[in-house]
Amino acid sequence: MLNKGYYGRLNAAQKDAADIILRNTERLDNIIVDFLDISRIEAARMKFDFKKTNLIPPIERLLKETKSFMPEKKMKIQAKIGKLPEIEVDADRTMQVLRNLLNNAIKFSPDKSVVELTVEHQEGHILFSVKDYGIGISAEDQAKLFAPFFQAEHTLYRNYGGTGLGLAICKGIVISQN
Repeated sequence: MLNKGYYGRLNAAQKDAADIILRNTERLDNIIVDFLDISRIEAARMKFDFKKTNLIPPIERLLKETKSFMPEKKMKIQAKIGKLPEIEVDADRTMQVLRNLLNNAIKFSPDKSVVELTVEHQEGHILFSVKDYGIGISAEDQAKLFAPFFQAEHTLYRNYGGTGLGLAICKGIVISQN
């Protein structure tokens, strides 16, 4: 409401302060949503809305949305989406998984690099592949990657914060949808 001028015009310093407050509020809201999601997954109470869906339109929308994530990094996303059948799936939850994977790839890749997304139909399943050219994850850390609250100890990872719940939530969503 402040940013939209409901209470009058803001000067530049006030607008900057309101923007900081809004960003931090959104960040805290996302953390709360992550905690609720992991709690629902662990209790096998996460809700899904399964519908016969062609995933190409939601994937294309997600790709447009992803372009605004960390624009200062000037990343390029190369997408190769094959012909996909309609499947019984919760498209929103599936896009939540894909969004997390793409955002992580962007976050942990060098500026001006490429993130590759491949989506293809294989043997009765849809295979999503996200590839980046970041620093990678040690074999030891890969074994713990999907554990709640796990974050690799590499200094670069610590620069970006987070709760360490994103990949655990992704795993829970994927397993819950078979």
